[in-house]
Amino acid sequence: MVDVKMAKVHQVLEIIFGSTMISLLILMAIGSIKVKAQAGHLPPEEVQALQEVATQLGKKDWNFKVDPCSNDTSWKTPLSKDRPYYANIVTCNCSYIGGECHVESILLKAQDLAGVLPRAIMKLPFLKKLDLTRNYLSGNIPSEWASTKLEFLSVSINRLMGKIPSYLGNITTLRALGIENNMFSGTVPPQLGNLVNLEILRISSNNFIGKIPSFIQSWKNLQKLEIQASGFEGPIPSSISTLNNLTELRISDLHGEGSEFPHLENMTGIESLMLRNCNISGSIPLYIAARPSLKKLDLSFNRLGGNLSRDLEGLLELENIEIDLSRNNFTESSLPTTCRDTLNLFKSTSGGNNSKAAVECLKNFACSEDRYSLHINCGGGATNIGDISYVADEESGAAAKYVPTRESWEISNTGHFWSKNRSASDYIAQNLSILRMENSELYTRARLSPLSLTYYVRCLVNGNYNVKLHFAEIEKLVLKDFDIRKEAGGVDKVTIQNFKVLVEDGTLGIHLRWAGKGTTAVPIRGTYGPLISAIDVESGKLQIKAATNNFDPANKIGQGGFGSVYKGTLSDGTIVAVKQLSSKSKQGHREFLNEIGMISALQHPNLVRLQEESQLKMDWQTRQRICVGIAKGLAFLHEESALKIVHRDIKAANILLDRDLNPKISDFEVTWHRNMHYGVTYKADVYSFGIVALEIVVGKSNMKYRPDENFVCLMDWALVLQQKGDLMELVDPRLGSQFNKEEAVRMIKVALLCTFSSPALRPTMSEVVRMLEGRASVPELVVSQGMYAEQLGSGASMNKFDQISLHSSSKTRPLIHSC
Repeated sequence: MVDVKMAKVHQVLEIIFGSTMISLLILMAIGSIKVKAQAGHLPPEEVQALQEVATQLGKKDWNFKVDPCSNDTSWKTPLSKDRPYYANIVTCNCSYIGGECHVESILLKAQDLAGVLPRAIMKLPFLKKLDLTRNYLSGNIPSEWASTKLEFLSVSINRLMGKIPSYLGNITTLRALGIENNMFSGTVPPQLGNLVNLEILRISSNNFIGKIPSFIQSWKNLQKLEIQASGFEGPIPSSISTLNNLTELRISDLHGEGSEFPHLENMTGIESLMLRNCNISGSIPLYIAARPSLKKLDLSFNRLGGNLSRDLEGLLELENIEIDLSRNNFTESSLPTTCRDTLNLFKSTSGGNNSKAAVECLKNFACSEDRYSLHINCGGGATNIGDISYVADEESGAAAKYVPTRESWEISNTGHFWSKNRSASDYIAQNLSILRMENSELYTRARLSPLSLTYYVRCLVNGNYNVKLHFAEIEKLVLKDFDIRKEAGGVDKVTIQNFKVLVEDGTLGIHLRWAGKGTTAVPIRGTYGPLISAIDVESGKLQIKAATNNFDPANKIGQGGFGSVYKGTLSDGTIVAVKQLSSKSKQGHREFLNEIGMISALQHPNLVRLQEESQLKMDWQTRQRICVGIAKGLAFLHEESALKIVHRDIKAANILLDRDLNPKISDFEVTWHRNMHYGVTYKADVYSFGIVALEIVVGKSNMKYRPDENFVCLMDWALVLQQKGDLMELVDPRLGSQFNKEEAVRMIKVALLCTFSSPALRPTMSEVVRMLEGRASVPELVVSQGMYAEQLGSGASMNKFDQISLHSSSKTRPLIHSC
């Protein structure tokens, strides 16, 4: 048994040994594979550095469970057309000696990162390219970066601030540097002159001070230089003439001192040249037209003059070059008469008006019919809102567009987005959120321009027009001049701006200019520049006819000295009173214009912009407010306005009420107090106010109320009741007991005081206001029989007065004394 066991053990050992041999061979093979794979991994110290970078940036979606060089999608996300500016790419180079991998490039663009610039970048010694464009990073450039060997660095479009650190000049390996669209301030340190290898430099849209540094002459390898709206002062330094390798030069918005055209004759390969708003004067050098490589030229918003056809001979005729010469002082006679889609000469002459070229281009289409209105869905398709049809505006609105394609309207778009080839989609802002505002189809898309946008509306009948401009903030960006988000009350909300204009030559220009500063890159996070959603242009005549249903007699609410007054409803629901001048009026056209002029010059809460209400059941508080409001309006006309005015036709029909039952004085038949006609004075309005105040208390018309045949009008009855000491009988019985007795007595007494036969004894309207508000006592009239006879003026009323006077004291008393 022993032998057997030994044999079995030997057999087992043999088997185990054999397996071990095989296992060792397998392990050795696996081990060799494992060593080779390990050589392709990122060193632990660089993995640790990336972890620190992620923490400092606020980036949370890198997957550290896989190797950063493994091409995992968390480290290398495929590019997408839906997010053209998004980038999430970490690139490694694994061809180093020994098969080691090292991070050479990090692109984290448009990821809404809200941290700071990572100091740990210095722990990636092989890093050559770092792009953190379009995020929300704050702070400044870390000092640790000075020791890096970066060749490409972009921190553009973030929230970085402070002075540019001098140690940035230590990264002498840099060939491309982008710090645009931040909040850097102060002067540019001279140490940046050490960056002699720079080929691309973008420092636009910051808050620098001082002049453009002369040490730019050190950057002789520069091919692209962008200094747009960075806060610098002019003039452009003469040292720029040494940058002979430039193919693209953009300088704009220089403050202060100007100069003549800079010396750029050595830039023989220039392709894109922008010197916009740099306060450049004089003429354009002849060598500019001799640059065959030139594709884009923007010299807008300067003081350039001279003979344009001579200075740019040949260049103006080329179709493959985009030229913007708007807002200059060229001789109008030298402007070309040809119309080109890529040539913008808007207000390019010393007169400042629309240039001859623009006008002639717009006249290419003859007007087949006169127009009273036009409605445009800017950037969007044709749509109907109620009874209004909006025409489409979807075509490319690229730079320098002047050639009209329609009869009734056209666009001129100043400036273009320089960062890529122009596309129709670049000039239309798209709202991707769910819109909940009314008429949302007008605000889904909007027309966008990098600098200025002009809509020309043609073939209009001359006259007054109402223009509505519709705005809706497409994304969360505060504009520099007109803050759409603030005006609208938030994002995805609407604001409509209304304007009154006079069209005299059949053409209306609606011009929107960007008053801000900055880049002309295609906007991706928010928008900048003019942005408009819709335009409404309507003739005042057309609106009024529609509002009153063509002056339908059913809408007539009164008759004045100049003609009838009609109630109308505008398209936005506003109720208006419209006076139609009658050719049969006894008063002339000049007097009518005088009335309109007076009303236009007056601004008071109780004047005009009216709406009529009738047969209202008003409580006492409302009646009191109406009476005081009328008094304040008249006091303003008589005493407070710069133009002292007598209304001449105060009556209940001319006191209209708004939705809150606030009184509005309408239907002026005004007379200037300093040039009174027919002896009319303020006291005529005071008398009329007294009648209206009494009608408010009683709830009856003065001439239509007769308690019995003994009384001609309401005023007769009031005088009798005053003598009887029974003024409460005048109060509208519909009020019951729900009124203030003290206020009612005061209002009646004021009304009677205002209607006294002697104008000299009537109060001024400012005194009336104080009495009605209880800030002054009401004088009490005490009259004799003869005086009442003059007041009443009819036999029947006098008989009534005689009966009352039998019970009166025969003593004589002053006509007026204080209560």
